[in-house]
Amino acid sequence: MASPAALSVASYDPSWGLRPTPPVEPMTTDEMFARSARHHPQRPALIFLDSTITYSALDDLVGRFAAALTALGVKPGDRIGVALPNCPQHVIAFLAANRIGAIHVPANVMYGPEELRYIFEDAGVRLVITLDLFHQNVKKASANTAVEKIVVTGIDDFLGFPKNLLYRVKSRLDGSRPRIAFDAGTLRFADLLKTAARAPARHPDVDFDATMMILYTAGTTGKSKGVMLTHRNFVYSAANQAENFAMTAEDVNLVLFPMFHISGYLLATICMFYGGGTTILEPRFDAKRYIRILDKYRVTIFFAPPTVYIAFLALPDLNRYDLSHLRLSGASGAPVPRAIQARWRDRTGLDLLNGYGLTETTAGAIVSLPNKYNLDALGVPLGGDVKIADPQGHPVPIGEHGEIWFKGPQVAKGYWNKPEETARIFVDGWLRTGDIGTMDEEGFLYFVDREKDLIIASAYNIAPADVEAVLLRHPAVQEVAVIGVPDEYRGETVKAFVVLAEAHRGKVTEADIIAFGKANMAAYKYPRQVEFIDQLPKSPIQKVLRKQLRDMEAARRQDA
Repeated sequence: MASPAALSVASYDPSWGLRPTPPVEPMTTDEMFARSARHHPQRPALIFLDSTITYSALDDLVGRFAAALTALGVKPGDRIGVALPNCPQHVIAFLAANRIGAIHVPANVMYGPEELRYIFEDAGVRLVITLDLFHQNVKKASANTAVEKIVVTGIDDFLGFPKNLLYRVKSRLDGSRPRIAFDAGTLRFADLLKTAARAPARHPDVDFDATMMILYTAGTTGKSKGVMLTHRNFVYSAANQAENFAMTAEDVNLVLFPMFHISGYLLATICMFYGGGTTILEPRFDAKRYIRILDKYRVTIFFAPPTVYIAFLALPDLNRYDLSHLRLSGASGAPVPRAIQARWRDRTGLDLLNGYGLTETTAGAIVSLPNKYNLDALGVPLGGDVKIADPQGHPVPIGEHGEIWFKGPQVAKGYWNKPEETARIFVDGWLRTGDIGTMDEEGFLYFVDREKDLIIASAYNIAPADVEAVLLRHPAVQEVAVIGVPDEYRGETVKAFVVLAEAHRGKVTEADIIAFGKANMAAYKYPRQVEFIDQLPKSPIQKVLRKQLRDMEAARRQDA
């Protein structure tokens, strides 16, 4: 509910979820996992490329790897780098570091040596765990840094699954198994598991607010920042999501987001560990394979950006697959356009619940909850408080635009090695997100756009997401991304990059799309330029990269 002063402030109400979140007992994420391993030892914890690992087996592997790290001299507080795709080894490495009090530092597997070097040097990483296919990059990045050892694994280490599938996975990961010289500084992951004795089921005395992960955000300007996440952040976020959405040991979650992204952990791998559910890991997104998995394993929970649902709906044989077991399908980052909502509901009977979060909020912050949602809004605070604020941090009146500020147990400690940036962004318990939003009288938060993405045309602020939502209603438009381009008269004007549905290619013109926009939105908003494109540039988590489109436009202007 809005405050009496009709200001843009809202607080979490436990009645909005299916179950109220109980007080969270101070523990590590590994202790939370170990609890489920005791209660559900024979239930599947992970499914990877059609191979299953039970909770009991995963707990044993984590214990062995924790013992191996200790034998290698890793101590509490040491930083352990990980350059791995979504695979059991990544989960084992994460929980093992957690078990011995080390700090997990995941890195984007698509990074080159210089990008990896920055992370290794900034975090002071001592040991790195990586896939054999990425070994050369990691080795180059580690030269003349604090990295003492590299632990190498293969996609197929200690797992059994069809060789034809393995071949396709390796092909998709762009390479065959390289030759690696194993020595005192380069070790085999599988050998460490075989030779290590299982560590005792004991955990270090860890401060609930101690840093347990440093996760580097993708920098849009300058160097990326290492977000310091704590045991409290992770355990609270897992408990809060699991309770509000009534996740149980019967749930099966398919992970889309890579585990160098906060959503790879909290949507909803760690949430499954809270209640003993099953997580399906895949090293790379493929729409056809994901739909088959949703059907084959009777997946109940799935989170993804709107672009993934667009890809599913574009599959010509979508109706062959049984999606009736899905009980929760969620989107993230920005509200799903109404046209996509309607098509997904027609196919599955489910609404795509919106959500919003950042690395700094340990994923979930603003969410459409089961008993409190509005499909046009991002949602309401999932634990904690939210306000729409002016530059001084004061709440603005209901309905006005302002910066989204969030406060709650999910909010990170700050940025590693960046005290000034920490002081600027983390203010008296509040996180300044840098994103623009509005709030209505019921406390629903609406996303306007990233501050850096706003288009200013003839002094009007235009949110690309608003224009995209309208253009997606055109039956020929499969995907669209909107940016601002220089204009002599308006300062900036709106340009839309459009991917046409297959059946409409060659039949719809740029003028048709512009006319549709003009007829369905305010005159200052509709696109003056349209370019058809075969596919939009996307990140590994399938978010459209508007920055790449802006860079492409800038390069064209330079060459003109």
